[in-house]
Amino acid sequence: MLDALAAAADEGSAVVVSSHDPRVTERAGRLLRLRDGVLSSETAQSRETVAVIDNAGRLQLPPALLARFPSRRVVVEAGGEHVRLRAPEDPA
Repeated sequence: MLDALAAAADEGSAVVVSSHDPRVTERAGRLLRLRDGVLSSETAQSRETVAVIDNAGRLQLPPALLARFPSRRVVVEAGGEHVRLRAPEDPA
C-alpha cells in the first residue's frame, strides 16, 4: 500500500496519510505534526524540523524540550537574530 501511495505522489498526486507508524512517516516527503489538534511542527525533505507559531503567537515546544520547563514558564530573551528561552531563576 505504501508503495502505491508513493507512486501516486511521484506522479504528481497529493497524498495525505494520517499515521503514527514510523514506517509511514519515514517515507513521507513532508510531515505535519499535530498536538492537541493544533499544528505544532513541520518537517520537509531536508529533515529539518520547523516549529510553527500560530496566529496568537503560541509556539508548541517538542515534548523533549517541554520537559526542561516543568513550571511551564519561560523567560524569553531576544538578541540579534536569536531568541532564547530559559527557565526562570528559582526564587529560593
